[in-house]
Amino acid sequence: MPTPDTSRLERAFVPLVIFAVTAGIVSVVLDVWQDLSGVAAGVLPLAALGPAAGALAAWASHRRTLEGLWPAPVARRQVIAHLVLGVVASAVFLGLTLAVLALAGVALPVAEFGVDGVPDVVTIVGIIVAVALQELAIRGFAQPILELAGSRLLATIIIGLVWGFWVVQMFPMHDTALTVGAVVLAVTAFAVLLGHLGNGSVLQRVALTTVVHAIVAVAVALMTGAREITQPVALALLAASAITTIVFMAMFAAAQKKRARRATA
Repeated sequence: MPTPDTSRLERAFVPLVIFAVTAGIVSVVLDVWQDLSGVAAGVLPLAALGPAAGALAAWASHRRTLEGLWPAPVARRQVIAHLVLGVVASAVFLGLTLAVLALAGVALPVAEFGVDGVPDVVTIVGIIVAVALQELAIRGFAQPILELAGSRLLATIIIGLVWGFWVVQMFPMHDTALTVGAVVLAVTAFAVLLGHLGNGSVLQRVALTTVVHAIVAVAVALMTGAREITQPVALALLAASAITTIVFMAMFAAAQKKRARRATA
């Protein structure tokens, strides 16, 4: 486990606050505006611009303060290995989700995907763009700063809980405590997985996690018909996300122990 770097974390505290406040305000304003005006409906969820705007505001206002705080790059082969693991993890996650829904007898509105008047490919591209904007801000900006506290696991859990709260505010779902709670926990587990898949520099992390996140986001949108998340789907996502994350985190831990044994041999 890396040791806490309190001096560097203190330097990044104000930019982190600027990021969080700006992201929240911009997300809410754009979400309300899109609901009222219908601008870009079915093309791009404008709330996704919020985290990116927060990261940009924090970086622009404290660029010098943040210099030297970003993680170093890793070898290309490690990025490729983690990308392969991420694609496999996304397949496992989606397979488990579909299996749970099938066992529960839940019919998915795949045929109803999209918004009237908007080509499906445009909706899918919009989802991918939204994912990239979120990853740039979350895994590219916020997580590296929180990791300065010394624990990647803690950083990913904090990121996941905040991200989960943001998701349930910005995206349509059944308004029940069970549905909302399941989505928050599912997003948190997914954040832990993404946060450990992404290693190296900001660019390396964002590129890798964007691919994995996009696969899952597009597939979930297809499952729900790009409409609201129902309670059965939320519970299935929670079960699949938790199981996938636990399995792959166990694999990461085993690999770390193996590398440690080799280093001391």
